[in-house]
Amino acid sequence: MSRMTTTVFIKLLCLCVAASGCVNVTSRRYGEPCTCSSSCLDGAECQRDGRGGWACLCLPCQNFDQRLGQCVNSPGYGQPCVDVCASNFLCQDVSGVMTCQCGPSQLYNTSTEQCENTTYLCLSTGQPSCQNLPDGDYPACPPECSLGIYLSCSFDSLTLRDCPFGWYVNASGQRFTSKLVYDPDLQRCEPRSPSCPRDLDQQIEI
Repeated sequence: MSRMTTTVFIKLLCLCVAASGCVNVTSRRYGEPCTCSSSCLDGAECQRDGRGGWACLCLPCQNFDQRLGQCVNSPGYGQPCVDVCASNFLCQDVSGVMTCQCGPSQLYNTSTEQCENTTYLCLSTGQPSCQNLPDGDYPACPPECSLGIYLSCSFDSLTLRDCPFGWYVNASGQRFTSKLVYDPDLQRCEPRSPSCPRDLDQQIEI
């Protein structure tokens, strides 16, 4: 092999040496097997694939955007989404807009920035009945509870109910009306409830 041929050949290869000492000779696309992080394209990193091997994958806080063809940061809680969210959030339809929310019987913890399981029972507005549930009022599961609705069970029959409107003051001092939210601990509608967090800067005017 001539000297010029050798130089061209080397330029066509993507040589990388990771801290672990691994060496790879070609760049890999998303989802393909790899041997070191610098061998990956599309913004991916060489990671354990869960099957005992290594593959070019997005970081845990990212997802692969098929339209852009690369890893992008996943949307967080309350942000618009298409199908994938960061952390343990779920992409759900809230009043016609897909946003990242917590799952059923979960609440968003502002300290940990994670969805955490709750100790109370919430109901979905889409369930057909209250079969095998005690009579009484139940909060709607997030994010539906933020719409100011709750549910009542009576002899296995499910009834959707609305909280009344209350006066609020935003961070700018402007007054506005919005529905109260149902508090399962107090068993009544309140300006805010730990079971259904909304904007923290909203405060009802006394």
